[in-house]
Amino acid sequence: MGRFTGKTAVVTGSGRAGGLGAAIARRLAAEGAAVVISDIGRPVDPATPAAMIGETSEMEAVAELCRQDGGTASICACDVRRYEEVEALAAHAVRAHGSLDIWVNNAGIGYIMKPLL
Repeated sequence: MGRFTGKTAVVTGSGRAGGLGAAIARRLAAEGAAVVISDIGRPVDPATPAAMIGETSEMEAVAELCRQDGGTASICACDVRRYEEVEALAAHAVRAHGSLDIWVNNAGIGYIMKPLL
């Protein structure tokens, strides 16, 4: 049994294979946590990359890696800039896994910012 057995963790910005959020989620899963893989998953404004259009398959791939690491996992698209979507993400965690014990704010929205110089 891992130190997070029986706990549910939400990791925002975890839906990109090879990313920091995916690594955090996988480690939590390896320690026994049920993990919610969350990322923006679709465009919400002109600054959102076209590669994210309706894309949940990469989130599902990360969730599968978490399952292989020993945890359980689900996916939930969420734009952390929208309060109602964050509320829905928390509700998903409780509905899918029975609780919400750990929240990792990993989502980065640096691509919508303008250059510093």
